[in-house]
Amino acid sequence: MKHKFLLTVPLLAAALLSSGCVNITVSVDAPAQMDDFYREDVQFESEDEYIGFLEEFGMQAEPEGEFVEGAAVTVWMYEDIELNSGYRAILSEEQFDKYREDSMKLTVTLAFYDNGADGTFEVYSATHWEYPSSWPLNAHNANAYDYIAITWDGNPDLYAVQRQLTDLHEDGEEGEWARCVSDSYAGFIWFSLDSRSELVSTTAHVTIEKPEQVLNKTAELCVTYLYSYEGNINPRIWRPGEYGTPEIGAESGDYRRLELRLDGMDY
Repeated sequence: MKHKFLLTVPLLAAALLSSGCVNITVSVDAPAQMDDFYREDVQFESEDEYIGFLEEFGMQAEPEGEFVEGAAVTVWMYEDIELNSGYRAILSEEQFDKYREDSMKLTVTLAFYDNGADGTFEVYSATHWEYPSSWPLNAHNANAYDYIAITWDGNPDLYAVQRQLTDLHEDGEEGEWARCVSDSYAGFIWFSLDSRSELVSTTAHVTIEKPEQVLNKTAELCVTYLYSYEGNINPRIWRPGEYGTPEIGAESGDYRRLELRLDGMDY
């Protein structure tokens, strides 16, 4: 499939078309001269598929509740290794065959569970980086910033009561993250405070409290990964109107964004 610059496009997976119960969308922000992006999408139809996918990356999960929906998207990012500038471009379909072996593989997952016993939605997102053998040792750009955001609509019905994010670096140690944006009715944005080495994985978990009565509404859930190679971009959660769907934006700087949305959180 081909996906144009700055567009959000539907994931036309066969399983999705047959079920008709959820809408999955992915968007990618990249340099304007790139028109098409190579990506691989997966929709999880069961908890076993979701857990098995994470285990392939050596990641463990112990989710709470009943699995409802999940998906993953993978892209490849190429860095100008000779200049070691930290600039990363998301590969186009045309570039994929040429640069794949020397590119970083980035996978983002998103899934949610209905925890009926506690009256909550349990939202899980994992991010995994895989580096090629040609990646230079200690090539991490100290000026680079990594951001992870989880957002949802449903204001004022859905309210987050718990959130956490952990990570693992290539040196085998956990890093330190901080929340730069917190809105219990819209979402959270975390950024990495640790620039000593490249990231290998992150795991985020948000617990969202449902209203006591069924309202017959559907909320959209989103995870966004942002990478800036020129310092802090001051990301923000922007919501058009009082009840609009939250969007992630930035005040300044050049960055790459990978976004995965699920539209099927019924309450």
